[in-house]
Amino acid sequence: MEVGRILHKHGAIVATGNPFTGIDRFECDSACSLIAIGAVERHLKQVGLHSGHFTLNPCKKNETNVPLKPEDVQELSSYLDEVGADPEVFQIISDTSWDQMTDLLFDPNVPSDEQLISRIGYHMEPSPEYPADGFPKAPIHREKSIEQVTKYAIEMGSTEAIFGLADYYLCEARNQKPNYHAAEEVLRLGDKKNIYEATYRLAKLYEEKKFGHSKRKESFALYQQGAAFGYSSSAVKLAWIYYNGRGVRRSYSKARYWFNEAAKKGNFEAYGALCRIHFKGKGVSHDDIETYKWCDLAIATLRSGPAKRRAIKYMHLLANRMTDDQIDEATRQEDRYYGFNRSG
Repeated sequence: MEVGRILHKHGAIVATGNPFTGIDRFECDSACSLIAIGAVERHLKQVGLHSGHFTLNPCKKNETNVPLKPEDVQELSSYLDEVGADPEVFQIISDTSWDQMTDLLFDPNVPSDEQLISRIGYHMEPSPEYPADGFPKAPIHREKSIEQVTKYAIEMGSTEAIFGLADYYLCEARNQKPNYHAAEEVLRLGDKKNIYEATYRLAKLYEEKKFGHSKRKESFALYQQGAAFGYSSSAVKLAWIYYNGRGVRRSYSKARYWFNEAAKKGNFEAYGALCRIHFKGKGVSHDDIETYKWCDLAIATLRSGPAKRRAIKYMHLLANRMTDDQIDEATRQEDRYYGFNRSG
């Protein structure tokens, strides 16, 4: 919807077709249809509409799909009104289950005003601004697999496609068996491109012993690599390895260093970790102001879970023994950290 709003604001023209290959495969399904409707001129040969849903625990064995909440449906309706969509677009979306698709195809041999795809505005008469030839038409319209499409996107330089393909290989939903070696190959490609999220995910894959044997050394080296280049999630992992002495000599000072480096980047997990280690006093001197600062940051930023519950528990204990001046000083120190703004 945000992309559609941008198109609408700039009076964009949309058409199916691939500017890289120059071939019109005329697919515009699902999210594509919501983007396209934002444009002021549309030339689609096909559009696929259906209602939305949320996926819980994506690609896990317990993956489930749930309908949109009423407020999300209302947001969609408001968006369609905002961009001037025909009311029937929303009706078709609402009437089509999330796991089905209402396909509308344009037939050049049938008058436009007799076709639904034209009547609801997805296929329009070209304006003088639209290039007359459009894209060359593919002689045969062949469906491509997710794997084929994503590999092509990677070839075209898409970073997100690397993660999409890795997630596809690691998916466990619907009794799919993960292909760890294929995922490893894709993430290694990202690592070679200095995409540190890929480096981090590869390290996690090794750490979790998905290959039947330990790759602890490789995992540690990759976490070090990511942390050295400022990737905060790698720094948190590296810090915990040093803190627990997992495969390396335990070092509270190195753990504290890497937790602090991650916190400087606004990493919420680092806030929770620093709250915990300062309260426990392992490798650090007891300092209620410092501890309060990290625990308050953790409570403000972490999602519900054990780390947040622990921070809340510690905060109650700290508040009972701290003065108001000490608490004020702790909160003043929080303002320098990205991701948390008390006034917000």
